[in-house]
Amino acid sequence: MTTDHITITCSRLSRIFIILLLTITAASCSSNRQQASVPDAHPGKAPAMRVDRVQQIADTYTAWTSFYAPFSMKLEKPAKFSISGRATMEYGKNIHMSLRILGMEVGVVYIDSDSAYVADKFHRYLVAVPFSAISGRTGLTVADLQSLMLGRIFYPGKGCIGNVYNASDLFSPANEGSNLLLTPRRTPQGATWYYTVNDIDALTGLSVEAPDYGDINVTFSDVIQTVAGNAAARMDANGTVASKNISASIDWNLGRAQWNSSRTASRPDFSSYKRISTAALLKALKNL
Repeated sequence: MTTDHITITCSRLSRIFIILLLTITAASCSSNRQQASVPDAHPGKAPAMRVDRVQQIADTYTAWTSFYAPFSMKLEKPAKFSISGRATMEYGKNIHMSLRILGMEVGVVYIDSDSAYVADKFHRYLVAVPFSAISGRTGLTVADLQSLMLGRIFYPGKGCIGNVYNASDLFSPANEGSNLLLTPRRTPQGATWYYTVNDIDALTGLSVEAPDYGDINVTFSDVIQTVAGNAAARMDANGTVASKNISASIDWNLGRAQWNSSRTASRPDFSSYKRISTAALLKALKNL
């Protein structure tokens, strides 16, 4: 791979993760909360009678402290791009994703309760977003994002439902054929948000619709039983955010995953990086 190819790759890489960060940051239309109504969110679907099944689903998950696995990521829209890497997470604390080309680290994504960072190591550019910009709008925590990435049901602000008490009290369930729809009882005002669980209690989808902003549909596949319970080896996200069509996927090599090891993820030293403003990033999106 030539220097020019690496330059182009890193430039695209920065923009790709800009999209992901902006999607997370602005996924909610308001920081206010309201009670979600299943009949309003899903007209014509009858309420589920067995709320104890929610606890049954929660019991498919067990707690974990650390996670490490190789992954590959592909973006189809608004630009085509793919990359591989390695991810390390400490539950509820941080997410570290090392992005690599031919074994060379070219980018880093690091998220903790303080900030979310995307670093282009080739150009030494840095995007930094306060985590409060994410949590303030959506109520999401680091544990919530980790659960989303691994295809595990979470309740906003509480992490994976396998780690919470009275999971059945947190959702409004509804039947849709052999599937069960689970709507968090409290969601961002004006937004519709629900999970789809199949007849063997595996999470298969997450749908988020925010009027006047966009919608995202996430599908989870290749769900396998790990030492931490169910996890999805593949996640596909498709939708429209801020008038941009988004299509992306993550594939985890869960066969090589390490759970509850001594691995830790610390914040890299970004002191020598040039920070790029959010306004500049938004302008860059127009070139995708």
